[in-house]
Amino acid sequence: MHYLINAIGEAARADKIMELVAPDKFLILQSIGIFCIVVLASILVLFEKIWSQAAAVFIYFKRQIQLLVTDLLYTEVKWVLVIPLISSVFFAVSMPVSYDEAWTYLQFTAKSPLASLCYYPAPNNHVLHSLITNVTRYIPFFNPLLCLRISSIAVSFFCWLICFSFIKKYYSKNSSLLIVGIASMLFMSVYYSYMSRGYGLVLLFFIVSLYAAYNIIFNADQTRHWLIFSISNVLGFFTMPSFLYVFIILNLVILLNNGLRIKKQFFSNAAVLAVVFVLYLPIIIINGIGALTNNQFVKPIARTEVLEKLPDFFSRMISEITGVHYLVILLFILISILMLIKNKMKFELILLVVFLLAPAILLIGHAVIPFPRTFNYYAFVFVFAMVIPFGSVLGKKSVGYILLITLCIQSACFFNFYYSIEKYEGFNISYHEINKKITGRGSYFFTTVLFETNFLFENKTQGYEAEKLEFHFPQINVDADTLKGFDYYIVDKQYDFTKIKKPAYSDSRTNVYVK
Repeated sequence: MHYLINAIGEAARADKIMELVAPDKFLILQSIGIFCIVVLASILVLFEKIWSQAAAVFIYFKRQIQLLVTDLLYTEVKWVLVIPLISSVFFAVSMPVSYDEAWTYLQFTAKSPLASLCYYPAPNNHVLHSLITNVTRYIPFFNPLLCLRISSIAVSFFCWLICFSFIKKYYSKNSSLLIVGIASMLFMSVYYSYMSRGYGLVLLFFIVSLYAAYNIIFNADQTRHWLIFSISNVLGFFTMPSFLYVFIILNLVILLNNGLRIKKQFFSNAAVLAVVFVLYLPIIIINGIGALTNNQFVKPIARTEVLEKLPDFFSRMISEITGVHYLVILLFILISILMLIKNKMKFELILLVVFLLAPAILLIGHAVIPFPRTFNYYAFVFVFAMVIPFGSVLGKKSVGYILLITLCIQSACFFNFYYSIEKYEGFNISYHEINKKITGRGSYFFTTVLFETNFLFENKTQGYEAEKLEFHFPQINVDADTLKGFDYYIVDKQYDFTKIKKPAYSDSRTNVYVK
């Protein structure tokens, strides 16, 4: 490794570069070269560590897999995973395609993996998830939508199985059953347990990273745990850049609880950032680094404005993630804080304070108000915070009693989701109802902002190829009374100035006129 670094350094200083590059640009090129050398060195350090620890890491992974299989076969976790798994499959089969899923399929899944790896026109590309769908699209006997969603179902199942193993190790079986059972059935947990998006992967890598953080703190700062932490963070980052929030929060938790042992933390973080940079390099080269750092749908605002909007953001975030009114959750968390203080659970109190304060600090520092789903992994945090302080009480109850309570709560959460999802996915459901009537080989005129994506997905996956398509975006004002040449005219209502002709199909956003 050292010889390779030296060779690269010598190449960067070669006189031929001076001959080929203008002097005023040489310093820029030299800086880029030095940065690339640092990145490469960091990656080599990480791989060198992995190689030197290969046997220990392999044994560790093997043992963890054996523990997961044992938990699944011989503990009650299999019963608390039944309703989440049934929910995932049921909604994956019964719910129509969502806009973001349709967009993912058209832009990435149906194309080469190179498109997923290199093309980043919008943050909808959750890169690792997109790459997975490039593979799952070929699963036989499944329809295209289920092929798109199947990885989310599998990810959710294993996420909660790992979560059970984690909580059982550091707390108790009763606490783990209750936490996994409830957290897995909160609104956003169910939603992303079938929806073909990267948020399920983010939750999985958050749980794995938190598990690794516990192992680092309570198992003498061992290298293999840092490797697990590093790998899970790399994969989380590679799913979506907003995993940066998880990375910062968990590093802060480790820093506050790991004494002054920061050497491994420093090199681990350097290696993570270096590997992530290389993984995103194709996107940076093709789309520019701004594609990753500047979310066009989440614009920076003044920090004073962030402060003003934070209360509303957090109330919406808590309600959307849990499916329960935010005041109920806040009441439980307040009680939990008091119990942690009473029980002198210092570590858990610090952990909870970090989790509660970090999002506000990060958003103020970042000067943005993101979508509430950005913090979807707080489904686990909220339930963890509400259950752990009562571990001693739960320990006095039988496993059967805990299991019964958990299954009752899960059933209530299922029906809460069932009756709420129609409103949450309202426009996608209504688009699907219209598309059932208009998909085919005809000609189509669109002046819409969302509808055309769902239509193109449904038309393509049903094996149709339209004879003629015309799109207008930004939208234009339309008078269907005067338009000719198409079988269908699909118009957003705010741009519809038709006076005589009546729409054949309509929903709250869209009118569809037939020739």
